[in-house]
Amino acid sequence: MLEIRDLCVSVRRGDVTRTVVNRVSLTMAEHEIVGVVGESGAGKSMMARSIVKLLPMAARIGGGRVLFEGTDLLACPANVLRTVRGGQIGVILQDPMSSLDPTMTIGKQVSEPLLVHGEKDGRVLAAAAEAMLLLVGLPDAAQLMRAFPHQLSGGMRQRVAIAMALICRPKLLIADEPTTALDVTIQAQILEVLKNLRTELGLSILLISHDIGVVSSIADRIVVMYGGEVVEDGSAERVLRRPFHRYTESLLAAAAGAGPPGTGARPPGTGGAGAGPPGAGGAGGAGGAGGAGGAGGAGTRVTHEVAQGRQGRSDGERCCFAGPCPAADAGCWAARPPWAEHEPGHHAACIHPPEGQDDAPGPDAGGDEGWHVAATADDHVEVLRVEDVSKVFPISQGAFKRSAGNRQAVAGVSFSLERGENLAIIGESGCGKTTLARILVGLEAPTTGRVTVSGREIRQLRRSEGRRARRHIQLMFQDPYASLDPRMRVLRSIREPLTVQGVGAREERNERVQQLLKSVGLSADSADLMPYEFSGGQRQRLAFARAVILNPDIVVADEPVSALDVSVRAQVLAVMMQLQAEHRLSYVIISHDISIVRKVADRTAVMYAGRIVEIGPTRDVLTAPRHPYTRGLLASVPKVEKGAARATLAVGVTGELTHDEDLSRGCPFRFRCPDRRDLCDTVLPALEGHGSARVTVACHFPQESGSLQESMR
Repeated sequence: MLEIRDLCVSVRRGDVTRTVVNRVSLTMAEHEIVGVVGESGAGKSMMARSIVKLLPMAARIGGGRVLFEGTDLLACPANVLRTVRGGQIGVILQDPMSSLDPTMTIGKQVSEPLLVHGEKDGRVLAAAAEAMLLLVGLPDAAQLMRAFPHQLSGGMRQRVAIAMALICRPKLLIADEPTTALDVTIQAQILEVLKNLRTELGLSILLISHDIGVVSSIADRIVVMYGGEVVEDGSAERVLRRPFHRYTESLLAAAAGAGPPGTGARPPGTGGAGAGPPGAGGAGGAGGAGGAGGAGGAGTRVTHEVAQGRQGRSDGERCCFAGPCPAADAGCWAARPPWAEHEPGHHAACIHPPEGQDDAPGPDAGGDEGWHVAATADDHVEVLRVEDVSKVFPISQGAFKRSAGNRQAVAGVSFSLERGENLAIIGESGCGKTTLARILVGLEAPTTGRVTVSGREIRQLRRSEGRRARRHIQLMFQDPYASLDPRMRVLRSIREPLTVQGVGAREERNERVQQLLKSVGLSADSADLMPYEFSGGQRQRLAFARAVILNPDIVVADEPVSALDVSVRAQVLAVMMQLQAEHRLSYVIISHDISIVRKVADRTAVMYAGRIVEIGPTRDVLTAPRHPYTRGLLASVPKVEKGAARATLAVGVTGELTHDEDLSRGCPFRFRCPDRRDLCDTVLPALEGHGSARVTVACHFPQESGSLQESMR
């Protein structure tokens, strides 16, 4: 059905032209799902957009062919290509909110592709749109037809984007990161929708993702890209069982949870042996990848990213992965590796392919002990106490902002935190995690309850005293780009908290910024750059540097790595754990990423509808969950297991969290709970211990202690 031959794409910025897709070739058969994986900058989206010529203005196709059912789309005139786009090839863009018009109803937007392709009958358009909304799993389609995008949740908007792409019944669907920003429960539901649509509509699907676990759960074949090139191509079963490229091996290790810093099992792109040409450092020395030191030694420094050549381009002269590869030698730097068939239908371009996975770390390697330094006896000092905190927001409607009731974002939350301890708070979007984070740092006042930091209740302090007290607790915002002033250079932006608090002279502040930049793995000259000149992972490090510049006792990290590739996540987390070991920081980590929580948290609290429904040591909560919501969250995570034929995927929780339901009485989870009984409808369960003083659960009928696998049988 689809064949791409030697595709090349370049991007011109000023006087510099950079190759972003370099001689890429792949094929797709009818009814096949092909997953393209690789980290940001690998060229995945540029390759996919080239198929229908939806490239940015600065991008140019420099060569190659794209054959769709025998027709070269790159050579087609514009009028012919318009009939193909939407009609025969549907496209789902990465951010559904940006691809939906906020001024148009859902019904009009879903039916618009049919209108563009010639259908004029309004009744036919409306009927087709409603049928497609039902097909992608949206109930009450007739009501949704009249809704606007801002009235829908993230998962619902993603389903609408899928419906728009499929309304004309195309033969090929290009899905660019369709689940990246979604919770694990909604992600599982979207993947299930795509699998069912392949069967019901006879679709072929090209699935773009940086998460090999997501791709391998539904794909027939996996294509791995790095540095603008295809480095491995084979069936999902063969690639998972026996990767033949070092980059694929490292992606699988990162997805399986292996590779804490300093263990030798590095995440992809973190330097180490071979991080530079022979004789230029490497092996974790001072010359690795950008001069910051590789990660192959003790794991105490993290190498630079795109700006320092992390996504290297080979241009035919060397292997594109030679820089960060732990097995690179002079041959890798001297010539482009040949495209070789290692098994029937399984190809890779690697001079030194992995020898096998018999000795590779399994999915649970190093998972329970975490990456941070364990607390010592001297650390059992309470630095944060939250007592029965609630937050209620008034709801207003109409031009005159008439009161329309209240919405409870946080309800009766209590916990404490000790010095050097990491507490993770997990749950779906809308469960109250971010509101709670803002309350902890004083950006929101609780409606009821108390927050005490280092023995002082911030809410009761005077303005000047409160400002000084806030030095002890800082917030690391979810979006690092939005939290850094785009008009301020890095030096001024990171120095600003010191200036506000009146700490030190100007020279001392500048010196502190330089030291901190070095600590987070960035060069000293980074201080003179603007935020837009950094990659996503580097901006996240800058946001972290700003959060710890005042040497706080506590850092509240709101989704610190949610939008990053698995490789960059590992690097940012390594920096956070390194500074924790040096300064005995305490972290409150807000996340919906279970794999991150498993690695870094001492204790885990699970939130649903503003309440904590389960809290205890991370090992107990994540291996023997007692609340049905916790079990559902864990079951929804794609699992990449050593030697498995395919990543496992289950829809652990159906439906979505909504505040339209009656949450004022009974258990708030009862509408989605598989174990719902009469008592759940009338009585709110208390948070109390069930068979273990280590774990408390808010459930009338908690699962008895046992493994997750046993509880899901």
